[in-house]
Amino acid sequence: MKKIILFIVCTFLIFNGCAARTKLVKQNLPVNSTSKEIKGIEFSLLNFGTTSGWSELEIAITNNLNKPLPIKVSKIYILSERGYYIEPYDKQQVKEKIESRTGKLVNPLTLSALTAGITAVILPGGKGREIAKDTAIVLGAGAVANEVAKRQQAQEDKLYVEDFALRDKNIPQKLKLGGTVYYPPVKKLLAVKAYIHIEGKEEIFEINFR
Repeated sequence: MKKIILFIVCTFLIFNGCAARTKLVKQNLPVNSTSKEIKGIEFSLLNFGTTSGWSELEIAITNNLNKPLPIKVSKIYILSERGYYIEPYDKQQVKEKIESRTGKLVNPLTLSALTAGITAVILPGGKGREIAKDTAIVLGAGAVANEVAKRQQAQEDKLYVEDFALRDKNIPQKLKLGGTVYYPPVKKLLAVKAYIHIEGKEEIFEINFR
């Protein structure tokens, strides 16, 4: 009974301490050089951050025209520290990157092998084996809780993408629209270049931090 309680408590503590959306390493963007306006359209950068699996660029576009403005996310590029521009991930690529961060859930066979392995290195004897079993239970609980937390973290990431990812659309007139664009991971954002059609002509919005 004591072992079961120990297992539940350990799982609860680790699970609640770890499950959250993936944290970003954010880059401080220059305050006075994060927007550009052309023909009544304002393109602004709000935030940029990187994880080991992807980078996130939060942008806002203001349409001050009297007609809808078409936006294509695939035509918003970032310049990395390597000196070339990178195109954004599509929806499926983002999903795959999020899912690749999770492992397979630890199963009962794995836990049994873990218990046996720890017990094997303890000298025979009732007391030693009891300690081994208790230790295996704690380690097993931690392993399961860690995998569950990783899966919940992935779920939080997916929900965030569904809620905030910028998608191809027509921005209604007199409206400011914001969203997040996803890219391969880069160490430092050097510039952003967006190609937007305004009244039949493609205009280039370039914001450069170099």
